[in-house]
Amino acid sequence: METKKLIDRSLTTAPGGAEVAGFLGASADGSQVYFASRNQLIPGSGNSRAQNVGTGGVSAGSYSIYGEKAGEISFVGTFNAQETEQVLIRDQIEWTSQVSPDGRYLLFQSSAHVTGYASNGVLEAYLYDADGGSHGTTCVSCRQDGLPSADERYGSPAYPVLARGTELNNELHAPQFLAIHDGEPQVFFSSPDPLAPGAVAGQNNIYEWSHDQVYRLASDDEGAQENPYAGFDAVFGGASEDGSDVYLITPETLTWEDGDERLSAYDARIAGGFPEPAAPPAPCNATTEGSCQGSGQSGSAVPGAATETFSGPGSPEQQQPKQQTSVKKKPKKSKKKLKKKAKRPGKKQAGRQKQSKGHKQSKRQANGNRRAGK
Repeated sequence: METKKLIDRSLTTAPGGAEVAGFLGASADGSQVYFASRNQLIPGSGNSRAQNVGTGGVSAGSYSIYGEKAGEISFVGTFNAQETEQVLIRDQIEWTSQVSPDGRYLLFQSSAHVTGYASNGVLEAYLYDADGGSHGTTCVSCRQDGLPSADERYGSPAYPVLARGTELNNELHAPQFLAIHDGEPQVFFSSPDPLAPGAVAGQNNIYEWSHDQVYRLASDDEGAQENPYAGFDAVFGGASEDGSDVYLITPETLTWEDGDERLSAYDARIAGGFPEPAAPPAPCNATTEGSCQGSGQSGSAVPGAATETFSGPGSPEQQQPKQQTSVKKKPKKSKKKLKKKAKRPGKKQAGRQKQSKGHKQSKRQANGNRRAGK
């Protein structure tokens, strides 16, 4: 008969025990787990129990986050009690904490001073690296110029940097905020702070953090966002598990395919997208000398087999007029059509290319965009 063993993953010698308050997530195989506690499980790390409990009941004070693997507990950071719905697995609609499949990385939101950064009491996104030692937690959404974040975000300090995207109407499945690309973590978040070139201060900007750098993906137009209940025009829709695809909704004109300023859905792909076709030749003008002479190549005097040529990625819609090629005739053999091999799109492109997928009504001013290469 098979026997199963129940293991206490929060086992501690701290006075009062673990006082587990909730669960944040775990690795795919369950070897690494993350949980929250009111108590101080590691002496000298994080808040004391008295600091966490504070005054004002269960809705006040703070919690400490701990990770556990193979019986060893490590300190991650802290979060305030009013953020429990977003940090802990209590409400599937609000929960945003995410763990990488191998359990090494934990992403969570907090308005506490996790790394000593003066966040002014607003939510910031933090990434914990279990292999990072005592300095394993990094603020990915904090300003890199050292200035504090805006303490008034659309009239609400609880503006979520890891927004579930209620505009997408997908409450049961959170967007993929944390991705692992070539073994390195990528974090996608939103912030009204200008953290990268091209960002619009005070408006919703969608960013990517990777390799300790922040890059802007899309932004709301100036003046588009006035309060936390108006909804966002620039919305993060999610990403693939390896970060190769990032899904956005924005009024910005990000590619040559998008010919208007309405809301459009994009897939920002690494080494993807479609190249802009070459401009069509100028029309023939009979009053201008030489404009109707073509390429200057004379055709064959003897009719021959037709050779089909294509431009662009081989699309039939881009087929060019047939050219005549001279060949010798042989008895009892039919003419053969020769077809050039079409080039596959995006073979030599680097970085994310944004591909327009559709449009919704809401006219906005187009802005520029920058995307770093991978």
